[in-house]
Amino acid sequence: MRGITVIIQWLCLFTALKFADGTLVVSLAYTSPLFAIFLAWIYFKEKITMAKLAACFITIAGIIFTIS
Repeated sequence: MRGITVIIQWLCLFTALKFADGTLVVSLAYTSPLFAIFLAWIYFKEKITMAKLAACFITIAGIIFTIS
C-alpha cells in the first residue's frame, strides 16, 4: 500500500511540474509535514509542542522566502 501512495505522489509531482514553476511546486510539496502535524493533532490527539510550532513557523517562513 505504501508503494502505491509513493507512486501516486510522484505522478502528482511530475504533473504539477508540467503546469507550474518548479520552485512553487517543490515549495508546496514541502508543506506535507505541516499537514501531518495538524492531522496527528486532530485524529491521534498528539500534543503540539513549542518545538513543533517552531518547526512549522520555520517551514512556512522558508516557503514564503523561496516563493517571493
